[in-house]
Amino acid sequence: SCLAFSALMIRQWNQGAFGLSPGMTAALSISLCTLAEVTGLLLAPALARRLSIRKLLLASTALLIASNLTCFFTGSSLMILLLRTLSGLGFAGNKQASNSMIALGYETDKEREDNLAESNAGLIGGIMCGSSLGAIIAAAFGYEATFVLAAAFFVGYLVFLLYFIPWRLLTENSVVRVSAEISIPRVMGLLFHPQVLRYSLTVNFPVYLFLMAIVVLIPGIIQSGGISPLVLTYSNLLNGLAGMYLGVKLGTLLRTRLNLKRGLLAVTALGSAALLMQLLPSAAIALLVAAILLGLVDGAGVPLATDHFLALPVVKEGMDEATALTLLSIIGFAVMTLAPLILEICINSKMAILILAILLITLNLFMGKHYNLNMEGRDYNA
Repeated sequence: SCLAFSALMIRQWNQGAFGLSPGMTAALSISLCTLAEVTGLLLAPALARRLSIRKLLLASTALLIASNLTCFFTGSSLMILLLRTLSGLGFAGNKQASNSMIALGYETDKEREDNLAESNAGLIGGIMCGSSLGAIIAAAFGYEATFVLAAAFFVGYLVFLLYFIPWRLLTENSVVRVSAEISIPRVMGLLFHPQVLRYSLTVNFPVYLFLMAIVVLIPGIIQSGGISPLVLTYSNLLNGLAGMYLGVKLGTLLRTRLNLKRGLLAVTALGSAALLMQLLPSAAIALLVAAILLGLVDGAGVPLATDHFLALPVVKEGMDEATALTLLSIIGFAVMTLAPLILEICINSKMAILILAILLITLNLFMGKHYNLNMEGRDYNA
């Protein structure tokens, strides 16, 4: 949620940085945060080999608490850019710890799939609750107050994890499931492998761009269009509810009734429809419907995209699951670094929205044409 509120705060200040307009500076605050997450994920595995999961969780969460709390006291867009960068590094450490817990915290493949789905549902729930509550606090006390809420949340989050995570199980499993070393040259080689490039363009780019639309596009349209802040609260609530309760079920339905790739085609079509909703004249209603569609995309699309990635031969044969999840996070955050700049253009341009929707539908059709859709589940020839 703080990704959106940092951008909204900069737009409200009408204060740019580095010679950029306030709008592009706002988008840059999100891009720098996600770029820091990519950088942190490249560095985190090396750090994780020197620290236990618990210590990495402690250190990264402490950085998240400090960087968010400091945002409350500053009035400088330049300082916000720095603090959001530090927050991105903290989130990367948290993500590495989370990936390790998912990779080590199961006994069967079904438990692994459940862990992935529940982790994504938790992210959706966090966006829903954080953004909705944050919108109410922002309306009452200003955007700055939302960062105090975020810092307080991370304190509670840390206490919860330290108490409820089965640390002994993770320690026992780590003996037999040791993550491979992730060097930057190795990561770059994997990122530019033809299978991974094709996946990044046709699957990961659409899914993660839609994920960022609820963070960047919808709040930006609400603010620039002078629409009631209550619409932001309702859109986040509807997005989260749709993602947690309908999106997860939709993903299961698409996986069982169709197959993995047809399911992803349907997800991309839903997301494109959400963008096209912004071309309709009734702005508030269109935003709410779009938020629901984007929630479905998030709840169904991220688990399907994860299954798709883990099924790639180069991934299945070349790395363990913790490494694969870290690499997938790097690809996702790379898209999320670029997405705010793209979506910022769309906030005030219906033509840009139309062009983007056409591009994503084209990628959708390319994916459907390129892959053999007769293969089921995760056993397919990529």
